[in-house]
Amino acid sequence: MDGQDKLYDLLAELVSIADISDNETKIKELFHSFTEVYSSGEYRHSYYEISSYLDNLNPDERDSLEGNIEQILLFSSSQDTHSNTTKSLAKLLDHVSLERLRMARIEKIKYVGNKISQQMSQTKDEITAKRKEMEEIDQKINSIHSETISILGIFAGLVIGFATSFQLLSNSLSNLNDVLISKLLIFVSVIGIVLFNCLFFLMFAVARVSGRSLAMKCKRENCDKCPYDKKCKSTIKQFFRKYPYVLWFNIAMVIIILAGIGFKLFF
Repeated sequence: MDGQDKLYDLLAELVSIADISDNETKIKELFHSFTEVYSSGEYRHSYYEISSYLDNLNPDERDSLEGNIEQILLFSSSQDTHSNTTKSLAKLLDHVSLERLRMARIEKIKYVGNKISQQMSQTKDEITAKRKEMEEIDQKINSIHSETISILGIFAGLVIGFATSFQLLSNSLSNLNDVLISKLLIFVSVIGIVLFNCLFFLMFAVARVSGRSLAMKCKRENCDKCPYDKKCKSTIKQFFRKYPYVLWFNIAMVIIILAGIGFKLFF
């Protein structure tokens, strides 16, 4: 076994012992072992060998190794300060201490770097979250504007529609004192059809401007992307599938008109 292998075995033994300061017998045993390695002066360890060995140890093991070598060096100095063993142990302790300090600094730099990286990642996530919140706020503001337009438009349409309808009805009814009930129903139904459809198209225009939809059964604005298996083949079918209440109101008014006409013809 060459000097390097013997040294690695001794270092491994020192690493396995937490603290040899109270074990004088073990200190003497290890001192004699180091003497066998260094006393002849033929073997001199290199800083590279020490660095390579310490690179495989954890921080606690490096601390234990440094402390144990220091105890053996103190014993060797008490025996002979100028011996090859004492000088070699002093150089070994110096190399171990320097390498332990270097590795500790590197680990500290890595720790600080990882912490900074985590903080930067966290900051980036926070910026992304804040940016998303700002986008949501912008969307809400735009939604508020569109809702305001919708409310004002609907309110204006309703006011105009009801005011016009009441005015037409009051003016018409004042001149229809002697008119049959059938004619009155026909007249009111025609006015209802005109006003309802005008109000609907007014609210439809407001809804399109504000990005809303008045559709009930079908929420698809683009009929080319319709999810139904049986797609509407005509524009009229598309319209009444989205707005069935328009169809049923107009049908009801037409039925009333036809009933009034029939009543007038047969009675």
